[in-house]
Formats: sequence, structure tokens, C-alpha cells
Amino acid sequence: MDARQLTYFCVTAKYEHMGKAAAELGLSNSALSRSIARLEARCGTELFDRVGRGLRLNDYGRVLLNRVDRALSELEGAEAEIQTLVNARQPSITLGFLPSLGIRHVPEMVMEFTRSHPNAHFDLQPGSTSALHDRLLQGAIDLFIGGQHHVHPAIEWQPLWKEPLVALVAPDHRLASHEHADFADIAREPLITFKGGQTLRRMVDDLGRAGGFTPNIVCESDEISTLIGLACAGFGVALVPESLARTTRKAVKLRFRSRPFRSIGVASLRGRSQTPIARSFLDHLRRRASARTVQSV
Repeated sequence: MDARQLTYFCVTAKYEHMGKAAAELGLSNSALSRSIARLEARCGTELFDRVGRGLRLNDYGRVLLNRVDRALSELEGAEAEIQTLVNARQPSITLGFLPSLGIRHVPEMVMEFTRSHPNAHFDLQPGSTSALHDRLLQGAIDLFIGGQHHVHPAIEWQPLWKEPLVALVAPDHRLASHEHADFADIAREPLITFKGGQTLRRMVDDLGRAGGFTPNIVCESDEISTLIGLACAGFGVALVPESLARTTRKAVKLRFRSRPFRSIGVASLRGRSQTPIARSFLDHLRRRASARTVQSV
């Protein structure tokens, strides 16, 4: 049964008068009469007794009215409940990101966005690329910012920027006087890098394979401050994104001549209905990426 048709029936039953009901509904008498006739045809019986120029709800009509009142009340309750849920969730964005982006990039993006959306609330969840993929597929996060690696077909990934990988060495290191280096220059050096499973760790392994050697990794950690601190202390060479190298002045930054870089993008779930605030943040990231591209040309 058509919900609108049932609403027309309820108003007609309230007035038991076609003209008054039509006036409240903003319909012509003939349009309302046709709607009631179609409903009666669907029920297989008349719902009103015609008494002179008026109407009187009969036993069949009362049975229907009792049910319809409850059904419409349930629908209104569902609509109100959905709206309450939407309003409660609207300002919140659950954002996953690689830990290495948490020192500079994520804070910058959040600050930029909240200038135009001061009521936005972020639930920030750092994690590895594989963990973030899983959380996104499970619906535990709205978006994540990270690398593209074995992207699931249900995940839409859009590139945002590229960031070079650099080496950090202590000021008294033999390479500290160099501005640039080849990856082969640090082949035998004790290397400090991220744990396996991280995008940056895979880059280090790939660079070693490309050079025909196995990197001499002596320390692995997910704590960025630990990697940088160990490099500053002279424990080894830390391989980190360039943005992280800028967070310390106690180490020397070496750029690789081959300019290895990681691609960072934003991932969302295809077909998932995003909250308005999450869609706005995604649009913000896309505009930000477009502006970066224009500036780099």
C-alpha cells in the first residue's frame, strides 16, 4: 500500500467528509476521491459508508485505520531516530593514518579543515597500512591516509602527494659532510627503520633488492621519535620520510640521488554512505592535492 494513499485515508477518516479532508491535504475533491477508491479496490471492500453528502467509517475502515495509525507512527519514529543518529554522527570523522604522518601532515590537514568547519570532531587512529585497510573494510574508520599497497577492489585510493625518503646520520658520521648519497653508500651501515609491514620498510627492502644487497637493519621500531633519536646518538642511519627529518636539528639529512619516494593517498570504501562532514573532509583533501599539483608544475 502507498504511504501517501494511507495518509489521505487517515485524514478522510478524521473528518468523515471529503471536502474538509481535501482542503487539509491541499487536494481537489476528485483527486482525493480517486485515491480512496483505489485504496478500497486494493482492500476489496468499501471503507466508508456514504451517508448523504458525507462519509462514515465502517467496520472495515476502522480495522484499517487502527493498523495504519500504528504503522505511520512507527515510520515517523524511525525517521526521527535516523535523523537523531545522523545529527549525532555528522560532526565526527574517524580518520586512520600512518604513524609517520602524525607529526606534521595529519595535524596540518586537521587544522586547515577545522578553520572552515569549527564543529568537526576527529577520532584519529594511527596504524600500519594493512591494519588500516582492515579497519576500513570493517567500517571501523571513515577514511585513512597512507600508502597504496595491494589495494582491495572495494577500496578507492586517490593519490595526494609524493614524499622522498632520506637518510639521517649523526653529525660525526663519515657521510655527514655529504649533501647527497647513493643507497649503495649506506649498504654496510647499520640501518634503523620501521618494522616490517610498514610502507617505508618495504621501500627499504625494495631498494636493497634493486642494489643487489640485503640492508643491514639493526633496529626496527614503529616509534618515530625512537628512530630519529637513535640516529642522532650515532647508533646507525635512520631511513625516514623527508618531513620527519625536519623535526630535528641534531642529525644531518642526506638526500638520495635516485630520489626514492613514497606515494601518500586517501582511501575510502566504495559504495559506503559517508556522513556529510566526512564527505566535506574528503573533498578538502582532494582540493589540497590539486593545489599541490599546480604549485609543483
